[in-house]
Amino acid sequence: MDTVRTFVASLLVACGTVCTLTPLAPAQNLPAERSPLPVTHPPEDQLTTQARRIVPLTEKYQRRADGTLAPDSWPVFAGLINTAAGAADAVQKSGPNPDVRRVYDFTLTYTSDAAAVKSYGEELDEIRAATDAAFEIFKQAGVHEKLAALPALERMVRPPQTGMMVGWLLPELGMSRNLARLNAGRMTTAWRAGDGAGTAARAEESLAMGRLLAQQHTLIDHLVGVAIQALVFNRTRELLVEKPADASTLRALLDVIDRQPLGTMEVALEGERVGALDAVDYVYDEKGEPRLERVRELAAMSAADAAANMAFGIATRDETVKFFNDYYDRVIAASRLPRAERRGALAELEGTLERLPRNQLLGKIMLPALGRAMHSRDQIESDRAGTRLLLAIELHKVEKGAYPATLDALVPAYLPSIPRDPFAADGAFRYRRLDDGAANSAGGRGYVLYSVGGDGEDNNGTWPENSSPFPYSTDAKGFDYVFNRAPAQ
Repeated sequence: MDTVRTFVASLLVACGTVCTLTPLAPAQNLPAERSPLPVTHPPEDQLTTQARRIVPLTEKYQRRADGTLAPDSWPVFAGLINTAAGAADAVQKSGPNPDVRRVYDFTLTYTSDAAAVKSYGEELDEIRAATDAAFEIFKQAGVHEKLAALPALERMVRPPQTGMMVGWLLPELGMSRNLARLNAGRMTTAWRAGDGAGTAARAEESLAMGRLLAQQHTLIDHLVGVAIQALVFNRTRELLVEKPADASTLRALLDVIDRQPLGTMEVALEGERVGALDAVDYVYDEKGEPRLERVRELAAMSAADAAANMAFGIATRDETVKFFNDYYDRVIAASRLPRAERRGALAELEGTLERLPRNQLLGKIMLPALGRAMHSRDQIESDRAGTRLLLAIELHKVEKGAYPATLDALVPAYLPSIPRDPFAADGAFRYRRLDDGAANSAGGRGYVLYSVGGDGEDNNGTWPENSSPFPYSTDAKGFDYVFNRAPAQ
């Protein structure tokens, strides 16, 4: 809920992965044993006033079309995380020295040898062996069976916690990212073995995990859900470039993407509002007077200079509540706009923050990096749409013997309509066939498919050398996001 946590989450999705290029820490002493996730809700009288709003808020956005609610699947999800945590502990203790952390990395299954050597050097063979052991330990622990249950789950509501909301711990997010890496490795293994059904099943498990997390009440939940789904889309596209697929596999992958939508971002934005109001309740006493020691406590969690700003006094409780409600009303309205219109609305909001009175200290402390978060949401929508288009193009080739002349040729046989690119002013993804299947810099295919990327300009499908700057970034001038490019070496 706090600015620091949200900023870190925005970094996780900046390159459309789930930290897949970040190796685990070097060998070190083992951490303390983890506490299992609770599967039941605490008594309501132990919760803060604002925390009592979390369950109804989350449920509001998970109702079926007829208004009913599916059973809560949190106990199933918590069981998965607790089982995976136990498996991770077992991996750490499975090495030659059970008192020293054993480093493993599920991304090695789909990382090039050159990149793996660059990350781990002389320790690579040892880490590969630990990773092989980790895959087997997670399997034997029953993690695979629990992952297989995720796609059918409709509703999940994390139990609220006691105490101030900004202090709530979310350890399941780290393990969820690790499970996404695990499943990306399993996708890769199935694909290379010619198991299309297995590839699609593993993809759907991770997409479902991303969907369930994105439906929770914090922005970091939503961003981790975005990152997990982005990893699936990226892995799917790289596998398609690596080796063509048959029609049944392509259709299966299209189906699982359509079955596991991410859901709205509004639940996270409303949750951020509730968290901000919870901080107001924590700071101000029954008479509406600020408790200065609690202001300092919150300021210590962010970059806000409490001492400098408190010299100007602190806004009243009523002023602070009104500020947060007005601000989040405008944020949610902006989130509903197309990207081109939203950019102006976000600029106005950023101007509001820059002009905040110095006594509006809670506003300076509590407001997250919403512009980055909404940019990440645009990125995942483009990612999803581009992956669906890529699958449909490949399916057209398999069934008709040639790539489509235009994207419109994919409708209605392969897609109900052509999705829109949120980064393009005209909403159009760029596609062209190349002469007689000639090789191209986007992976040796007979066509190129791309988004105009963060600068909104058509740069003829130009991908940056070494993938830097990342084409979805707003500062990536002169580059496009190519969906059928060759995997990084």
